[in-house]
Amino acid sequence: MSGTLSTVNGASVYSSAVKVQEALGRLSLTPAAGADGLHYNGLVSIHSHDFAGRLFGVQIVQIPDSQSNAELLISVGRDGANLYRFY
Repeated sequence: MSGTLSTVNGASVYSSAVKVQEALGRLSLTPAAGADGLHYNGLVSIHSHDFAGRLFGVQIVQIPDSQSNAELLISVGRDGANLYRFY
């Protein structure tokens, strides 16, 4: 999969400081250490997927440290107005 992660609510918040690695069917993200402000990175499909009558699942191996300001956010949808979002 590939795509572009560039804007959230009109503000550019994509950050290469958030490390993303995909290997063996596993997506790993490492938060930006010591960074202020919004920093997002992830994986966006360039193809559409029909979820009608299907399931979407994710296994969280490690959640962000509760002492940090990092958040875990998962979104599945067509655009910002038509999506399911999990925090």
